[in-house]
Amino acid sequence: MFNAGNMGKGGGKGNGDAKSMLNQMLQKLCARPIAKTDVVYTTNQFDTQYQAILKLHCLEGKEYAGHLMSSLKEAEKSAAEQAMAANAPLLAQLQQQPKGAQQQKRAASATPAQPAAKKPKAPKSEGPALPHKTDLNNALAKILRRSLIKGEVEYICNSVGEFFQATLQISCLPDMWSGKAWAGELKPTKGEAEQSAAEQALSDVANIPAAEKPAKAKKEKAASAEPGTKKPKAEKKQEQQASKQEKALKEINELMNSWTEQVSKQTGEQNLASKMLLWMMEGGKGKPPREIVRAQPISGTVVQWKEKTKNGYLKPDAPLNHEGEEFKEGKVWVGKKDLPEGIEDLVEGMKVKFKVYYDPQGLGATDVTLV
Repeated sequence: MFNAGNMGKGGGKGNGDAKSMLNQMLQKLCARPIAKTDVVYTTNQFDTQYQAILKLHCLEGKEYAGHLMSSLKEAEKSAAEQAMAANAPLLAQLQQQPKGAQQQKRAASATPAQPAAKKPKAPKSEGPALPHKTDLNNALAKILRRSLIKGEVEYICNSVGEFFQATLQISCLPDMWSGKAWAGELKPTKGEAEQSAAEQALSDVANIPAAEKPAKAKKEKAASAEPGTKKPKAEKKQEQQASKQEKALKEINELMNSWTEQVSKQTGEQNLASKMLLWMMEGGKGKPPREIVRAQPISGTVVQWKEKTKNGYLKPDAPLNHEGEEFKEGKVWVGKKDLPEGIEDLVEGMKVKFKVYYDPQGLGATDVTLV
C-alpha cells in the first residue's frame, strides 16, 4: 500500500554516499565489477522538486523510485537508498553462506574446474518464462517485412497502488491498427506489466496479414471495388478484434472512473494516500492534495527565507506531534502565495502566526500573518 508519510520536502535519511554504497552492494550480489550500464538513473521534475527512477540492469532490470527531493543529486541518492533497502535481505542471505562456498562459486564462474567423473548433461534452458515482447517484435517484423524502428512500439506504464499496468501502442501497424492501444493486466513489476500488454497485442497482431507486394495489392484493391464482392475474411476478423479491444478499453475506463469516485469519498490518511496516487498518475500537475494538521493558527519564527525562489521555512514554537516533523527537523515550508497580501518577503528571526497542513511533500504553512 502506498505510504504518503514516507515522503517529504527534505527527503529520506541518507548518509550522503548512498550511490557508492549501492555500487558496493551490487558488486557483492553480482560477484563482479559494476559497469555504467548496470545502474541507470532517470530524473523527472515536479514543480521545484525532483524524483529519480533507478533501473538495475544487473538485477533483472528491477526499478526503484526515490522520494521527492530539492535537487537532482539528492533525488538520485534517495532512489539508491530505496534499492539498497529492497535488496538488503538478498545481500544478508549471501553473506550468511560460508566463505569457502562463496569463493568456490566465484572461482567456478571464472575458471571451470575439471570434474572427477562425467556428469549427466543439464537440460537446455527453455528461455524466459514471459517472452511476449520478443515474440511481438518478431511478429511485427514479419508483418512489415522490415526491422522495427525505435519509437514504433511504445509502452506506457502507470503504478496503481502496489501494482503496475502497462498500455501498448504500435504506430507502425497499417490502417486502423496504428491508433489502437492494448492494456495489460495489473502486475507486481513494470517488466511483467509490459509483458502482459504485449501478450494482449500478440493475439490481435497474429491476425494481421503481412505487407503485400504492390502489384498484388493493386489487384486486390480492384477486386474489392467490384459490386457484389464480399469483404475478405481477414478484414472481417480484424473488425471483430477491433470491436473487442474498444469494448475492453471502455471497461477499463469505467473501472478507473469508479475508483476515482471512491477516492473522492474517502477521509483521513487513506484519502490523502489515494489522492496523492491520483496526483502522481496525472503527472504531478497543480497543487498536491493536503491534510490540515492545525486548523487554528499557531505561532512560530522564520528560520530561513530565499529571496530568489520566494520560499523558506518556519519553526513552530511548540511541537506539533505529527509524523511530518521527522523531516527537516520539524521545520514547516512556506511560499510567497501563503503570505499576506502585499508581503513578498520574510526576514529570518521574524515572528509569525500560521496554519499547518500536510501533503505528500511534507509539512507546509498557509494563511501566514505577521505578529
